[in-house]
Amino acid sequence: MKANMQLQIKTTPDKYFRQLIEVFSFMEPYKQMASRERDILAKILYYNWSLRSLPTRERHSRILSSEYKEKIRMELDISKPNLENYLSKLRIHGVLTYSSIVPKYEIFPMKKVIFNFEHDVH
Repeated sequence: MKANMQLQIKTTPDKYFRQLIEVFSFMEPYKQMASRERDILAKILYYNWSLRSLPTRERHSRILSSEYKEKIRMELDISKPNLENYLSKLRIHGVLTYSSIVPKYEIFPMKKVIFNFEHDVH
């Protein structure tokens, strides 16, 4: 027997990335991240998407610039030292480098996210 479940989630571009990270939170490296690290990564991914018309290198450079770090700091009400600490932890988790988002974690909005679970049922 094959069963399907479909969940529809209404969202906004700003909330989408945080919600998606939360859905992925049972997987590495997301499950190792603190809530604030996930918040910051979601903001970075949101700005990456909002600047998608720029070439990748320029877009990443802008997102990780002082100007955008300040935007993230203000939006999330985080001190500058704490933001730098969280960014360092995101680099340790392997989702960021000093100058870019690691390509396999560079998520853009998807119309559908499909999970296939494979297991033996006895």
